[in-house]
Amino acid sequence: MNILRPILLTFFVISTALYVESQAPTSKPWNPATYHGLVMGKSTRAEVIKALGKPIWNGKEEGTGVPMMSYEVNDPLPGTLFVYTTKGILEEMKLSLKKKINQNDIIHLFGSNYIFVRYDTDECLGDAESVPIYQSTNGPIKTMQYRSLGVVADYDYNEDDTVYAIRYIYKLSVRTHSLCTGRGTKK
Repeated sequence: MNILRPILLTFFVISTALYVESQAPTSKPWNPATYHGLVMGKSTRAEVIKALGKPIWNGKEEGTGVPMMSYEVNDPLPGTLFVYTTKGILEEMKLSLKKKINQNDIIHLFGSNYIFVRYDTDECLGDAESVPIYQSTNGPIKTMQYRSLGVVADYDYNEDDTVYAIRYIYKLSVRTHSLCTGRGTKK
């Protein structure tokens, strides 16, 4: 009986340590992403044009009015790269993939230091494309996040195996709960 107690205690400590270790990445801060030497949150619009050339499109995002440019790229995969700036500073890049990929393809590109995070929409606070999101364990929006790299892989809505975009971000600020609880949806 005396031997069993230390064994159970050791098992408890190891299993708790493994659980805490697996949960730790969710509290890690974001590191700004880098794409071709451009640092999100730091590089200027002029530096983007110098590094990537003349954009194929330049204007404002429909619905939000955020200044953006777009490029056709092949790195790390073929697609359209949407570049978002705020006050002349690079905030985010979104690579909309020409061909959808799966989780193994993302791991091959960025490694195994990722976490999955799901989100849902706060329907009572917006409409169509402008609905804010919040973190939700059962939400239909699935992401694969590389917080140390500032990279997010976006899965198709309500699908768990198809990635349609890769985002390079400065930081991710998303609420951890819905503000719509008890309010109903917006009509």
